[in-house]
Amino acid sequence: MEPSKNLPTVFNSILPFSDFLYILQQEEYSSQRYWKWLGGFFFRRNFQIRGRLLYTTRTRIIFFFAILFWLVALSSLLILLNANLLLDFLLTILLVIAIPFFVLIANIVSTPFFAIAKQRVIKNSADRVNKHNALKIIAVAGSFGKTTTKNFIYELIRYNYKTQLIPENINTTLGIAYWVNQYLSSGTQVLIVEMDTYKSGEIAASCTITPPDIAIITNIGDQHLERFRTKERLAQGLSEVFTYAKPSAQLLCNPDTAKQLSIGNKQKLILIDANAPTALASHPDIIARFSASNIINLAFAIKTAELLGVSEEFIIDACKKLELPDRRQKMTMFHGYECVDDSYNISFTTAQAGIAFARSTANERKKKLLVVTAGIPELGPHDRDKNEMLGKILASKADCVALLKSIFYKQIERGIFDPKKYILFKDLDQFLKKSKERFPTEEWLLLLQPELTDLYY
Repeated sequence: MEPSKNLPTVFNSILPFSDFLYILQQEEYSSQRYWKWLGGFFFRRNFQIRGRLLYTTRTRIIFFFAILFWLVALSSLLILLNANLLLDFLLTILLVIAIPFFVLIANIVSTPFFAIAKQRVIKNSADRVNKHNALKIIAVAGSFGKTTTKNFIYELIRYNYKTQLIPENINTTLGIAYWVNQYLSSGTQVLIVEMDTYKSGEIAASCTITPPDIAIITNIGDQHLERFRTKERLAQGLSEVFTYAKPSAQLLCNPDTAKQLSIGNKQKLILIDANAPTALASHPDIIARFSASNIINLAFAIKTAELLGVSEEFIIDACKKLELPDRRQKMTMFHGYECVDDSYNISFTTAQAGIAFARSTANERKKKLLVVTAGIPELGPHDRDKNEMLGKILASKADCVALLKSIFYKQIERGIFDPKKYILFKDLDQFLKKSKERFPTEEWLLLLQPELTDLYY
């Protein structure tokens, strides 16, 4: 490698501001979450491998303040102590080691500024929505299945109404606000919004921008349990999409979710059965295209279209053409393998659904099933055994497991137990370099689960 290409790595090894800003960005600029990772990363450098720091406006400002505070501290101490060269050198080394703390301080100092700016953006977006008197808003919340349900709804109603959906994984309050300010069209009749939450109050804040006329909770599972700690608190956070919907809103959930909700007047809820939608009862060809979990997502979409007056004939025709969003149990080709790409879904519940779908698909194709996995992150205090349970499921369902060496691999190993059932790889790149030697593409179907971010290696 040319020396010039090594310079960024050398610089970051000495002054690792970028690495620790990357951790901060991965954790949505939460100082508390950033602190959680410091113990494992404090002395590590150049660990941005699977992702890179995005230099957003907020990141640049935090970067500026972190460097400024560090330079002020360094110069002040050197001047005040008036030390000899050896002591100056040792002091400089100490401050270099302390760089993660300067990133933390810069984030804490800048947070109030961004909180004020965030409220202004939210207010402007809420005002923009309020000007659309005839706009109907569909909000989708839940532990998983949100993006798939959102996309299904869009395909089922977009020829009957002028419809916009907030795309991809834009589902935080600030993300929704920015999108509304930039892209909401004056002629839009229906807006479809996905709402996610990492703590109580986030969906409520999103509802101040886009108060739903139709609100959906797809399920209450195990995603983000590390943050919420209990399913009761998670259910309360997700139920805000019902609590802060318009008074006349129609509220959709499944019977299991309804039991977990602590909201008044549950009689208002429209319950969606886990079985195939009635509209598709005589269309097994459509049902066969989707996994059991995606049939439930489709049921929510069909009921929403029915509430908006879309004809059954049109719904059935649209269902025949539906495609899954990328990386959500979607059949694709991946490095020569026929692959069930489930590399976005990241909870224990979705992992089980993906494995079941991949196993049945492999059987249909008369292929062996190879699962690539790195484990399940963000587990709650009562779910610490889920990676070991994942290993047990993989041992019974997969013909072989390509186990990526994340911080969870030993737990998965315990669950698989049989060393003949898995092969350990450093990361996804190493698997791809060696996979075809051991697993011929014509013999194996691949299930690709999330590789996880650099924080988990």
